[in-house]
Amino acid sequence: MMRLTTKTLRGIILEVLEEGKKERIMSILRGQDESVKSVAIMSGQNPMAQSVAPSVNDKLQQDLEGALKALNYEFIRIGGIFGGHSEKSVIILNPKLEDMDELNRAFGQWGFVYGKKSFTPSRGEAGELQQDEEGMIAGEEAMEYQMYEINYGEERGYQSDEYSSPTSKVMGSDELEDVDDNFSYVPGGAAGTIPKGNKILIPLYGEPEPGMSDAAIDKILADLDSYSR
Repeated sequence: MMRLTTKTLRGIILEVLEEGKKERIMSILRGQDESVKSVAIMSGQNPMAQSVAPSVNDKLQQDLEGALKALNYEFIRIGGIFGGHSEKSVIILNPKLEDMDELNRAFGQWGFVYGKKSFTPSRGEAGELQQDEEGMIAGEEAMEYQMYEINYGEERGYQSDEYSSPTSKVMGSDELEDVDDNFSYVPGGAAGTIPKGNKILIPLYGEPEPGMSDAAIDKILADLDSYSR
């Protein structure tokens, strides 16, 4: 029988809290939380997608969180890997778009993700939206996401990124197992690691091509080794 030490108990509690946080985030992002009508996702780090020193990034994120608190916004911390670089971000609940414009300008950010809850009728067998009574009854509320780019040519303002496409899809770890870049995640576990099962992606630029798994790479190397003998 395993002895329940203080360290083990603490690990169990943290695991339960982490799972609860992940479930809440997915519920919010998928439009299932009645109290959340809109969300925005942004970072204060790596201005204009240019890597800076970790100490600078830490200060930028502290300043962003301070600015959000001053505006009385509730936010949830998340992490991300983009272009091979680690980054801390926040999910902001029920934000005003004009505030997102100002915050992104203040922190030199290229843009932000914005989602607003909307009602979508159910789809038929061919994927078409059913606008009849049956489709409306079977429909559901979901967040519709858009990537916005800050228009730095003007004093204020933003526009939809022409290379992105609106989507209401939110992908979880079961769909991202072999994806190793350009995704967000719920922090937890050992420092410097991405907890298994905590990946999140809103596919505004299309669904990702999965990377090659370690098992697949090992098999290829083993086959090459056998051919060379």
